[in-house]
Amino acid sequence: MNKSFTLILILISISTFAQRQVVVMRKARIVDRYNVGDPIRYSTSTPKKFVRDRIVELTDTTIITRKDTILFYHIKLIEYKPTGLTVDKFGNDCIGAGIALFLGDLINVTVVQDQSYDFNRGVSIAAASMVATGIILRILGKDYMKIRMNNRLMIVDHTSPLYKKPFLSQSEF
Repeated sequence: MNKSFTLILILISISTFAQRQVVVMRKARIVDRYNVGDPIRYSTSTPKKFVRDRIVELTDTTIITRKDTILFYHIKLIEYKPTGLTVDKFGNDCIGAGIALFLGDLINVTVVQDQSYDFNRGVSIAAASMVATGIILRILGKDYMKIRMNNRLMIVDHTSPLYKKPFLSQSEF
């Protein structure tokens, strides 16, 4: 009886201990969230000196990682995983479409028409411009966000309406 009571107390303390999240908000909309154990990439200085680490613990005012303890309001830039169509994803699509256009023309001429391949000027220009546009969009697309007026970083606990229960994989059961 005493062992089961101790086990219940330990489970309750663990479940209440890990009930915080870091929420990344853009214009009052949640764009990303980090839980204990998630990798995080951030910069505490204005130049882009990013640090990649894993979150070990979240308190009311700090993010404790494997290498450092950071006050969450010292974070200036943070990497986030945006949803939907972004400049970066569109750049990938342009590169893929340019390569697919060239390969489609190559396969059409060599396999379907059974002729030797001679570069088609129109296909080459279109494919090269799609790939070049995609590369430029990949360079311009950023996967980080500046923390300032409309972009916020908050630490929330399980009582907050912004808290979302983390998804547990089968290995964690």
